[in-house]
Amino acid sequence: MLDLAPLAASMGVQRVEYRDVYWKEKDRELPAVKAQLAQLKLKATYTTVTPMYAAEAAKHRQLLQDIDA
Repeated sequence: MLDLAPLAASMGVQRVEYRDVYWKEKDRELPAVKAQLAQLKLKATYTTVTPMYAAEAAKHRQLLQDIDA
């Protein structure tokens, strides 16, 4: 995940999409990715596969975490 923003910037890309399924160490990587995005002046989109409307409390909590990310 930490390679994506610098690579995108080097190619002249202005926006980057991150998908939740690719995080390996999200707690460690996410703050570093946010710093990279700010430094490189890139916009980001975060994609999740967590359903928006789920009856299960665990999925609802996960969605809120995804939105926070």
